[in-house]
Amino acid sequence: MDDDLEDLRDLARTFCEKEIRPHIETFIADKHVDRDLWNRAGAVGLLCLSIPEEYGGGGGTFAHEAYPHRGAGTSR
Repeated sequence: MDDDLEDLRDLARTFCEKEIRPHIETFIADKHVDRDLWNRAGAVGLLCLSIPEEYGGGGGTFAHEAYPHRGAGTSR
C-alpha cells in the first residue's frame, strides 16, 4: 500500500469519527444520512475518487475507491 492510499484511509477514518459517529443514531432513525454529510464528504475529497479529474473527480483508481471503506470500517 502506498502513502497516498494510507493517507486516504486515515482521512476516511477521521471523517467518520468526526462527521458520522456523533450523528449515527439520527441517521439510523431517519433511515438515511442528510445531504450535508454528502456535501462535507465531497468537500474533503472522499467522493468520486476514481472519476477522471477532467470530469470533476479525483482522478484515482479503484484502489482509491476501496481504501476509504477500509478506514470507515475501522472507525471507533
